[in-house]
Amino acid sequence: MIMDPDLIDSLSSNPDERVIVQRIATHKPALTAEDCTGFPANRRAAVLVLLFVRGGHIRVLLTTRSKSLRSHPGQVALPGGRSVNPTKKSA
Repeated sequence: MIMDPDLIDSLSSNPDERVIVQRIATHKPALTAEDCTGFPANRRAAVLVLLFVRGGHIRVLLTTRSKSLRSHPGQVALPGGRSVNPTKKSA
């Protein structure tokens, strides 16, 4: 996807940030969801990389994992995680 240069310019006044946005917009992933069907369903996961503008700069949304979790408690992370089966009661 090629973004309109005027849109990129409106996102940030920082030339480095504009380059980053353009690179993200034109990135072609090595794997797609269709490529991952060979992975067991209970091991599939995804994260969200949410970019937004605040104070004239591009920011990324991060979360802090609960300290009560067994895996990586209290760590800073991208939002997301393992996929869940919506038909299961535990979901």
